[in-house]
Amino acid sequence: AEFLLGFAEPLGISTSYQAELSGAIRAIEIAHHFNWHNLWLETDSAAVVLAISNAADKIP
Repeated sequence: AEFLLGFAEPLGISTSYQAELSGAIRAIEIAHHFNWHNLWLETDSAAVVLAISNAADKIP
């Protein structure tokens, strides 16, 4: 895989879960903006993986 993009954004005071989830959501938004159909996300948060997996089941 070729590395295409990395980013950082200020979040203010938040929990690690909020930071991980915000990063994942932002990555999905960026991929959508560039019309990328394949996206590889890496996180060490099982809760974020579960949240994204459950949300993906509900997206048409």
